[in-house]
Amino acid sequence: MIEDWANDYFVLTDRRIISWDRVLLLYENRQEAPLDEVLSVVTRTGNFFARRLYYGDVIACTYTGTIFMGRLPNPEQLTSMIEERMTRIKYYLTIILPHGKIQLNREYR
Repeated sequence: MIEDWANDYFVLTDRRIISWDRVLLLYENRQEAPLDEVLSVVTRTGNFFARRLYYGDVIACTYTGTIFMGRLPNPEQLTSMIEERMTRIKYYLTIILPHGKIQLNREYR
C-alpha cells in the first residue's frame, strides 16, 4: 500500500491538472484536464484522525469525468489554489478574442 501511495503524482500548472497514478510493476493511469474544463472542485476529509492531521482528498469534476487526488496534506489549500487558477484562466479566456485581439472589460479600462 505504501509503495502504491508513494509513487502517485499530482501536478497543478497554470493551465491544467494532472494526476498520475502508478501501481508498482502493474499499470500506470494518467489523467489530465485543462483548467477551463473543470466544473467544480470538492474537498473530502475522512475520519477524525485525517481531519486532525489535515489530510484528505481533492476531487475535480470535469466535462468528461472526475480527477481524483487522494490522501493529500492540506486539501483545502489545494482546492483554493485550483479555484483561484480556474478563475484566472476563465477571466483570461473572456478577454482574449479567438483572433488574438484584446477586448477590454469596462471595469478595467
